Amino acid sequence: MKRTSIILIGFCVLGFWMQSAEAANLQLTRIQLRFENNRATLTVKNRQPDVQAFADILFTGTGLLQGYWQVDGRLIAHVNKHLVPGKKVTLSTPLKPALPTFSEGPHIVMFVVNRPAQPIPFPKALYYVVPGETPNVATVNLTQPLSESEIDPLQTTFQWEGQPKVATYLIEFIDDNPQKPLFSAITEKPEYVLPQPVLKYSFAKNQHYFWRVRSFDASYNVIGESEIRELRLK
Repeated sequence: MKRTSIILIGFCVLGFWMQSAEAANLQLTRIQLRFENNRATLTVKNRQPDVQAFADILFTGTGLLQGYWQVDGRLIAHVNKHLVPGKKVTLSTPLKPALPTFSEGPHIVMFVVNRPAQPIPFPKALYYVVPGETPNVATVNLTQPLSESEIDPLQTTFQWEGQPKVATYLIEFIDDNPQKPLFSAITEKPEYVLPQPVLKYSFAKNQHYFWRVRSFDASYNVIGESEIRELRLK
């Protein structure tokens, strides 16, 4: 809401528009994390340089945005930025230091907002560090659900394309701790349905998770790996 003050000086009319404090208050309406591939998941090689994450933030009002970037729960950079009237701003992790890629395996990136206080959840992005020399494994092609889907877990079957010479598949679900999957299961078929007890005690509604699949031969050697996909439970 705006108020207008009019001052008459001779034949000049000067108008002063004063924005109310309520209208000027900064409010974030959406935060979406991504990498340079415009997805919330990324595979990089060991010690790959200049890896960055980006936060696309929709907002209303104006004010000071304070927060920080973290990887696997460790703070890597503070953010202090005054947002002027607009609808969107994009922030990025610094190049010095860039996101760490010296430790192989999955890593979770978050942008945490300290100010203004917001009721919206903070999303996550995940990058996976693989050896510099890519191992000789096949790609497990995930089919359903699609990446970044919002799903009803009680009515969703996780599916992927079957592979020859596979004895078992391992499906893993990842939450905040990338080094310890939230839940994993072994199946001989190229599909899996989450059991209701697991959903009840291990998962939460309106939360983001990641999932992937690995395939093994009869000697328990890894012969296939999938990409990592993001999903959200309704």
